[in-house]
Amino acid sequence: MSLSRKRVDALIGPSPSDSGAFDMLLSNGALDRDGEVIPPESWVQPLPESVAINVNHSDDVSDIVGSGKPFIDGDGNLRVQGTFASTPAAQHVRALVTEGHLRSVSVEFLRTKDGNVLVGGAFVTLPSNPQARVLASKALDFERRLDAIMAGKPDPGEMDDRNKAMALRLRLKSICA
Repeated sequence: MSLSRKRVDALIGPSPSDSGAFDMLLSNGALDRDGEVIPPESWVQPLPESVAINVNHSDDVSDIVGSGKPFIDGDGNLRVQGTFASTPAAQHVRALVTEGHLRSVSVEFLRTKDGNVLVGGAFVTLPSNPQARVLASKALDFERRLDAIMAGKPDPGEMDDRNKAMALRLRLKSICA
């Protein structure tokens, strides 16, 4: 019995359906580097349904790298849980965050007579609030997915055709080796 070989070229990269997730602490009522304190109760309620997250407080739309739902947690922290955009710039930031190179974030807000209105957040290298940071970032787990595919189990994540093709290529390579 002879095995026939088939060559499949594939690009491997983040699936558009899994561009990554993050959880960040934007503000917590701590004294910031400017000598200010933003108390949790000063945030105008209700918070927006979603806020944009950019890089370095840029007001350029092309610098938006994600968005998420803001909320006040049980400890009074202003947090955002969201997803990275699928753009190359956002995936670059995601890699920096997931690999631990970029951990700091900063809140964007407007002061009004009724309180502070949350506008968004930013990934930054030096936050005003030294406790504002990324709490978690979801990375793609190609190895876990490949193991599941090779074991004949359903794909444990949403992989697009490019990644499935690469998994098949690796499986075929291991069989033919």
